Amino acid sequence: MSLAAGAARRRRVFDSHAAALDNYRGRGGFKTWPDAWLEAYIQHAFLPQDDQVRLACAPEWESTTFAHTEHNPWPGIRQLRCPVIALAAERGSTFSPAAQKRLQTLLPSADVRVLEGTTHFLPMEQKEAVRDAILQLALSRHREN
Repeated sequence: MSLAAGAARRRRVFDSHAAALDNYRGRGGFKTWPDAWLEAYIQHAFLPQDDQVRLACAPEWESTTFAHTEHNPWPGIRQLRCPVIALAAERGSTFSPAAQKRLQTLLPSADVRVLEGTTHFLPMEQKEAVRDAILQLALSRHREN
């Protein structure tokens, strides 16, 4: 998996939080992140180590997590009996067009949305759309009760 390979190569130590921020800003998957998200990530993803900072999650652990993630969600999806809103990125999504089509076939009432201009990091890029989808689901559950 490319996510696992990328995670395994992640640099783990920087001279400071500022150096880590400079390294990530405008690069790779982080180039679409708003500054506030990136700054919060750097602040909380790196821990002090002597006179430097290191990733709190070792690259090997992140890579192993990606490599061993369950890749067959369909049995569980077939059992869903609640409203579903599925958000997909336009580019680099882990929710492929084929999977989107399959979800729509298995759950015809599912609301599948591809958000224009987004990538794998859709929640950081379109936080309002994610918030609105969550609120829409919460309101629909409230109306049911």
